Amino acid sequence: MSIQMDPFDQAGAVTMWGEVTSIDVTDMDGDPNLVIDPAAGFNVKVSWYVDGNAYPNYLAAEAFNWRVRIFLESLGPGTDVLIGTVNVPRAATVPAGATNPWTYEAVVNVPPAAAAALEDDAMGGSGIWKVIGDVWLNSSIAGGIGDVTGFIEGPAIRVESRA
Repeated sequence: MSIQMDPFDQAGAVTMWGEVTSIDVTDMDGDPNLVIDPAAGFNVKVSWYVDGNAYPNYLAAEAFNWRVRIFLESLGPGTDVLIGTVNVPRAATVPAGATNPWTYEAVVNVPPAAAAALEDDAMGGSGIWKVIGDVWLNSSIAGGIGDVTGFIEGPAIRVESRA
């Protein structure tokens, strides 16, 4: 399931822009639906792009990588959780002949042990979760464009054992 979102929030001049374009949950139990078997785990894939004439200079000057975090918001009683983080290289230089926009993708793997903690009543909740993606590039450029971040809301999932 893909869900569109608003463009990246950024500080400074609007000479670069981007958007988190999709968030997809893959149920790893062979039954492609939004009921997750904790024994199999699941993956969350986030895709985004950045465009604009300032981006190549931003890439060359920046020291940090993109960071993608996946949060699960409990629907009903329960505690919200950060379920996984992955760093994505920002590409220090733009390859010769590269064209805009620059596209990125990250996959956060949620292994069975982590998925089991999300099951109904395991954390005092319903076992139903809203998936939220956070894409962030922490800027160290003084007086420049600043940090870049984007968010996307994904589908609701249920974590429940087949037993």
